[in-house]
Amino acid sequence: EGDTMRFCRLFLWLACAHVAIAADLKPNVEVQVSGLNSMLHGVVSPSKDQVKLISKSLAKAPELKVISSNPIDACGTLKIHAPSEPFAVLVQRGTCTFAQKVRNAQKAGAAAILVGDQLSSLYEKNHTLKNSLGGVCLLHCEISSSWVKSPSNADIYSGLQASACAADTGCNSGMCGLTGETGQQGHKACCLPDSYQQMDLGNKTSDIKIPAVFLGASDATRLHAAINKGSTYVKLATNGTEFGWLISAALIWVLGCFVEILSTWNSAKAEREMLNAPAAGPSSPKRNMGNEESLDMTIHTALCYLLTATVGLVGLFLLIQQDARYVVFFMIFVFSMATTSVVTLLGTYPLVHNFFPEMDQKPFTIPYVCHVTQAWALGFAISLSLVVLWVVERHSPYAWILQDTFAVFVCCQFVLALRMNSIKVSTVLLVSFMIYDIFMVFISPLIFKSSVMVSVAQAGTGTTRVSPTNPFECERIPTERMPMLFLLPRIGSNGEYAMLGLGDVLLPGLLLSFMARYDTLSQRDVTAEGSFFGVIGRFLQRYPYWSVGVVGYCVGLFLAFLANTLGFTILDVKGQPALLYLVPCTLAPLSLFAVMRGDWQSMWDGPEVLKGSQPQERAPLV
Repeated sequence: EGDTMRFCRLFLWLACAHVAIAADLKPNVEVQVSGLNSMLHGVVSPSKDQVKLISKSLAKAPELKVISSNPIDACGTLKIHAPSEPFAVLVQRGTCTFAQKVRNAQKAGAAAILVGDQLSSLYEKNHTLKNSLGGVCLLHCEISSSWVKSPSNADIYSGLQASACAADTGCNSGMCGLTGETGQQGHKACCLPDSYQQMDLGNKTSDIKIPAVFLGASDATRLHAAINKGSTYVKLATNGTEFGWLISAALIWVLGCFVEILSTWNSAKAEREMLNAPAAGPSSPKRNMGNEESLDMTIHTALCYLLTATVGLVGLFLLIQQDARYVVFFMIFVFSMATTSVVTLLGTYPLVHNFFPEMDQKPFTIPYVCHVTQAWALGFAISLSLVVLWVVERHSPYAWILQDTFAVFVCCQFVLALRMNSIKVSTVLLVSFMIYDIFMVFISPLIFKSSVMVSVAQAGTGTTRVSPTNPFECERIPTERMPMLFLLPRIGSNGEYAMLGLGDVLLPGLLLSFMARYDTLSQRDVTAEGSFFGVIGRFLQRYPYWSVGVVGYCVGLFLAFLANTLGFTILDVKGQPALLYLVPCTLAPLSLFAVMRGDWQSMWDGPEVLKGSQPQERAPLV
């Protein structure tokens, strides 16, 4: 296989491995109500000033007495008996703008305003759900459903709370809506989950000094009921970073560091074996499958990869404008084919070879394709079965395990297939891709009116539509993700994942692989003595550059996660590309370390010890 074929096979990883992930609108405010055992949830207005007005901790949040507004929609001067203590006012959605409601509440002396959704705003006059808001797709019949007979307006607008549908424990909102379907049993009702809306307060909000929080219909109903029973107090606080999210972020950070260590250490396995067995001759056993030279990266090659990555990502962006889902399906197909090959090469084939070596001596013919051994054919069949299983079950809660396993093999193969042999080439590649990331995340919206990376990442976002054959049913198309990701479920969430793009492992991995191979072939003298600390000392003396690179990578990845956790923004963009932190944290310390050790010129141009090293065989993982 020539360099051109290897180049074409690898560029898709570089083009598509960096994607930003945008989340759906979810509650970001916790509302603690006196007398209620469970927490209510809401959405604060997206204004930066609004977010600052809400406490970040319930423990430090002031306690506010909550009262109902009069008029209930707060679209006129409020006629309320304002208590002497700080208070919040609960108002109803509709009739006027959110900004007008907030200003009227502020004039009445309120310290906060809670805007509750109302079910009547979802219905047309004939009691069918408004198509402009989603129609029957606002309901989830797969969660709970039942039939109700002759419901009144009051029953409908209160969420049919007396129905079997609303009483079902699976319907967390405790509210149901009418699908519009009728029969001998009455009207069909299905679960109506709370929906949230970001309240647009307009461009000029400097005069607004109180926080505004939007509540779902079920939470607003519960709060109204609590007020009617007696004095009710609330505390408001932003969700902040939940503990479960922190745990998941920490685990995927560990996963990223582990994969970087495993893949780059494995990339120098051939060099270690070459040094440990210098006398091995032609009689040494060799596998007859998977032998392939690595492609040495040059400045010209690095710039070509940058160009193909740019063209590839922009090309995907333009194709997405035509039909997004087919683009995602194509990328899943490419990932599946590449993964089948990689898992066979580094995993299943070596495993079969080790347990059944005689199968490697028996030929096997794949009609019209190629001639291989039985061991390779069996390994390929196992790999293909695993990939097919992942494709079929990719929406299941446990599909991430297979996807992450495949991603580990991809990372190991990538740093074996490409090699960098100088800091000069490393600098050109990593700095170029760091600038590429910055451009695609922060600058591309100014050119394409939307972020290229976000658009590609959201290409597979699930959609809903009213069935063209049955107006009482909703067709839900599940969300598809670009597969070039490590995933870990967020603890305590429903279907959310902590994510790490493969590109954030692959590109720094080329630099660390260079360091691992250089340290291995340098054969430095080791002087450290002792037991446990002596072993660590000897290892650090033997692999100093690789050790510095690993620490730098882990620190850079930690800073990237920290920046995204704390919500740092650049040009009002919250998603921070990891390479913005990984490249300085790996390249800079290694360069400084080389200067301190007097190796800078050699490392910059390419150490002589690597120029004669061309290991021919892939290093299997098993």
